[in-house]
Amino acid sequence: FMSWDRLARMYNWAMTNDALKATIHRHSKVLASIYDMRRVSSATCIQDFDSCVMTKMYGFESVEEMYREWSCSRFLEDIKIPIITLNAVDDPIISPSCNDIAIRLACQSDRVLHIQTQCGGHLGFYTGGWVIPDGLSWLDTSIVEFCSALLAVSKHQEDEEGSSTMELEC
Repeated sequence: FMSWDRLARMYNWAMTNDALKATIHRHSKVLASIYDMRRVSSATCIQDFDSCVMTKMYGFESVEEMYREWSCSRFLEDIKIPIITLNAVDDPIISPSCNDIAIRLACQSDRVLHIQTQCGGHLGFYTGGWVIPDGLSWLDTSIVEFCSALLAVSKHQEDEEGSSTMELEC
C-alpha cells in the first residue's frame, strides 16, 4: 500500500490528491466547519485522508476500526453459494497480503474458486497503453476465459460420457 512496488505509492498519492482532497477542497467553505482542513491538506495517502475525513464522517474512532468494520473478510466464511474471487498480483491498491485472504478461503471451502492473474490492476482496469487503453479490461477477458474453460470441460465431459448435461459439484 505504501511501497513503491507496482506503482502503489504513486497511485495512492494521485488518488489522495487528485480525487479525494480535491473534492473536499471544492466544498471547503461548507466542510471547514466539520473537518480540520489542515489535516485534509496534509494527507499524502488514502489512509491519512480516511483518518481525517472518513472516520469523522461515519463516526469511527480510528481508521483501523473503520477498515475492520467495512471489510467483507469477516463474512466470507458464511458464504453458502459457489463464488469466484479474482485478484491481480499487480493491483496498486490491494496489498499482496489481502490476496492471502481469498487464497485461504479457497483452500478451506469447496464453494470458492480463487483466480489470481499476474497483471490486471485494480477493479478491472483497462489494459494496453497508458494513453489509449484496449477496449476490454482484464476482468472482461478473465471472465470470458473462465466461461470458455467451463464450456470446454462440459464439451469434453459430453464427448466422454455421451451425455448432453453437465453437473458441477460444489
